[in-house]
Amino acid sequence: MARTAIFVAALAAALGGCVRPHCPEGLVESQGGCVEPTVDGGLDSRPCARGGTGAAPVCNPRTLRCVACLATDDCADPSRPFCDRTSHRCVGCLEGLHCTDPATPVCDPVAGECRGCRAASDCAEASHPICQARSGACVECAKTDDCTDPARPFCEAFSGACIECRASGDCRDPSRPQCRSSEHRCVECLASSDCHDAARPFCETGTGTCAACLTSADCPDASNGACDPVARTCRACTADAECAAHAGTPVCHVGTGRCVACTTETAASRCGATSCDATTHTCTTTPRRSVPSCGLCRADAECAEGLRCVSAARNNDYDPYRCMPPPAASTCPSTPEPFTQRVSGYLLDDATRATFCAPVDSCAAFLDYRARKPCGDDSSCADSGVCATGGSHEATCTLACDRSAVCLSGDVCAGRTGLFTSGTNECRSQ
Repeated sequence: MARTAIFVAALAAALGGCVRPHCPEGLVESQGGCVEPTVDGGLDSRPCARGGTGAAPVCNPRTLRCVACLATDDCADPSRPFCDRTSHRCVGCLEGLHCTDPATPVCDPVAGECRGCRAASDCAEASHPICQARSGACVECAKTDDCTDPARPFCEAFSGACIECRASGDCRDPSRPQCRSSEHRCVECLASSDCHDAARPFCETGTGTCAACLTSADCPDASNGACDPVARTCRACTADAECAAHAGTPVCHVGTGRCVACTTETAASRCGATSCDATTHTCTTTPRRSVPSCGLCRADAECAEGLRCVSAARNNDYDPYRCMPPPAASTCPSTPEPFTQRVSGYLLDDATRATFCAPVDSCAAFLDYRARKPCGDDSSCADSGVCATGGSHEATCTLACDRSAVCLSGDVCAGRTGLFTSGTNECRSQ
């Protein structure tokens, strides 16, 4: 008996099987040690498992080889739960009853897999009448002659599907002359070089269609500076992000839908120490809060504290815009400057109507008066301004008046003197 066991061990060693050859002569490996052989040769499955043969963890005592299974209980993979006792392989099925998925109802005993078909007779669906040997699936075609739909006249043999095109030469529709090989579908373009319409020069590769734009950078017109992500056409902007691609005009003026350099709201970040022109939406060169009353302005931010940039609104002339004080409650202040006239006009920043305080004459005449502009006669002064002479004082521009309240602080309204004798009163220093 000992000789038989030694012979079995020697045979297994020669075959490279389950019994390990490193034990001393006359002993076999069992449970990690060398022991006297038993009647069956002292064989177990542990040498197979320890040997690293994960696909063949069971020892076959007939052949002394490690195999995948001897019985179904040895098959732990749920996708291959049955043991083929002839080949000692774990397989997906042994017979049709093991195939419960309606999509793969047929058992291929050679492959040990559930498949859609083994022969054309297994393919009941008229649109997929051919059994493909490679995949075991019912398919549309095996060759081009199987494809009868004029819209899909070619057979793609690997997938067994009828397709529209194999190459661009198969595409007969001039509006879709390119074949997208990944989908076997005719499209308008594969690259922008395929788009010859100047109005749609870019290829949207996702859809294979030519488009007016792909990103907002493709829309140079500031009034239509945003690229619509769905229609792929240039349109008016609705948010700053749609103008970000335009280096010089990265801000969206929502009121007009234009991409602009700045807006009133973004003036601080876009223009720094200057302001944003509320009409052109470009940065001005005027420092913020530097323009005094009656001074020309292009934005509220240019005006000194407490002033607004409004239209002069005198004689229905809404331009130029000037920095003017709003009324305090219901009255216009008379000091420190004589802005006593309540005037209705328009705010430049938002074009809404507003009431503001203005001098009795035009701002141009008031500025000459405030600057004490030298004059030779009334024609030297703007608008209705007058040239005042008083004693030894140099003649300067002033305003006609009916009370001192309309004059600068420290001046009085007095009868005209000097060279001019029109009889009107004028503002002049005391």
